[in-house]
Amino acid sequence: TLFASQQVRTLVGHQATTIAGVDWRHWQCGNDCSDFATSANGKHAAVAGWELESHPDDGNDTLDWVSYTLTIEEALRARTRGTINTFNLHARRIDNPVVCSAWVGASATCAGYTAPPANYCARLLPGGQYRSQWLAKLDGYASRLGTLQSGGQPVPFLLRPFHEADGSWFWWGAAACSDADFKSLFRDMVQYLRNTKGLKHMLVAYAPGIFTTQAQYLARYPGDDVVDVIAFDQYLAGAAPGHGTTVADLTNKLGIVQALAQARGKIAAWAETGQQGLSSNDAFARLGQAIANSGAKLAYVMLWANYQRSEAYVPYPASGAGAGSLAAQITDFRNFLASPRAVQGDYPSLYP
Repeated sequence: TLFASQQVRTLVGHQATTIAGVDWRHWQCGNDCSDFATSANGKHAAVAGWELESHPDDGNDTLDWVSYTLTIEEALRARTRGTINTFNLHARRIDNPVVCSAWVGASATCAGYTAPPANYCARLLPGGQYRSQWLAKLDGYASRLGTLQSGGQPVPFLLRPFHEADGSWFWWGAAACSDADFKSLFRDMVQYLRNTKGLKHMLVAYAPGIFTTQAQYLARYPGDDVVDVIAFDQYLAGAAPGHGTTVADLTNKLGIVQALAQARGKIAAWAETGQQGLSSNDAFARLGQAIANSGAKLAYVMLWANYQRSEAYVPYPASGAGAGSLAAQITDFRNFLASPRAVQGDYPSLYP
């Protein structure tokens, strides 16, 4: 299991690892493309991240502009390699399904994610204005996740809903949902998916992002009975202004996650990280330094997707990756993967 595995190894993951890369998408490249595998000398990521929300222009596609069918197919290929699958959820608001192109802000084009009315989370809970629509949305998620089967048996997976909820850039964030309403909504969603929809093989990750103390981390924590993975999202600062933080802050966050996971008997993870655009040649060394300094025993570290050059998070096979040297970045990346606790993939023994 991941809980036992974290005592001896930290799996390294990559979001959208076989469906999106710099200058390619799955429909252009086929089943074997991966910037991660190319830079890691043929080894795939040990954890694969997939998007669960549908695209507003085509309900059969995810926000990654690939079909749910293909997403599940790639997740099953990953499972065959021994890779762990985790699904994130950029859920759009029930009352405004517009996709946010900038991910932050309160403009009309961002309203699908941000700038909700006051007490918005309460409107999705029992008796709330959007309750029936919200349950229909959860039914859709459950139906898609239910197709993740191998040999007629469900494949275990992780779900990371309502991530970075201590910030205010998503509609479930601190500005629009009280701590109490957020915890109720998180619990309600997990219990509905597990108990009503039968997803008993689902592990759930809780992942805030800007906390600096245990008290801040726990302020919106929904409860040990619905959380399996004590995690967080945070990036390493680079050239992009306002994106990411220092090694010292990452070390502090990792220490908090480690202490809480150990005390509560949970899996510990770094659920979303990297350096945007790979603007240095030692980003992975510094990520590794933060882990080592904290003493954290993480089950996995998830690097974000290579959707485009300006936002790549693992080296990619093109001249002049980011603002650094491709050769130096690949060396840095491979050194990170070769550290005593880090591995890429091929661990089928983690599955029951």
